[in-house]
Amino acid sequence: MEHHFPNIEQNLLYATAILLDPRFKKVPFQNQAALKAAEKEVGRLVSASLAESRATDRAAYEAAMEEGADADPDVVVDQDDPWAAIDEQVRESNRKADGDRVGGLPVELKQFLNRPPVDRKSNPNPLKSWQSLKGEYPNVWRAALKIFTIVATSVPCERLFSHAGIIANQLRSRLSGHHLDMLVFLRNVTPEEWFQGFAKAHGPG
Repeated sequence: MEHHFPNIEQNLLYATAILLDPRFKKVPFQNQAALKAAEKEVGRLVSASLAESRATDRAAYEAAMEEGADADPDVVVDQDDPWAAIDEQVRESNRKADGDRVGGLPVELKQFLNRPPVDRKSNPNPLKSWQSLKGEYPNVWRAALKIFTIVATSVPCERLFSHAGIIANQLRSRLSGHHLDMLVFLRNVTPEEWFQGFAKAHGPG
């Protein structure tokens, strides 16, 4: 491992992926400087997500105030309701609390890191592990999506290129790019995915 992956903790991409993995978090880190760098980077991503969420909520609130609509009780404010201003103040207070920092990190990230890691053997897929956590840590979840979806190896791309070469041979040289794209996609769908999708579409039986 040391030969093939020397100083892997120094690689910020790998370090942040480990930190955001519900199975590992801070446990595998041996280099405290690398851990602090990963925490800082993830904290930056979480803070950016929080700021974006606050801006979106604020824009929706202001638009609702201008229009006087009452479609969404979480966003829209009834100007005749004496509690409306207080409700908005409570929501604003909650948004600010989410953006508070403890030890230099957003509260939401700190809470996630303080939560015990999930069992690795019963949770082999970190993205599936996140399904039960994303409601509690939505901004950390968005940061994880940005990091986890980066392909760590070129093998899938090479396999896809090979499939495209098989499909777009000389006998099919007049295939359009659109049709080639569809055929390559179908070539890469596993039988399990086919039947799973069929079962969802048609139901049991």
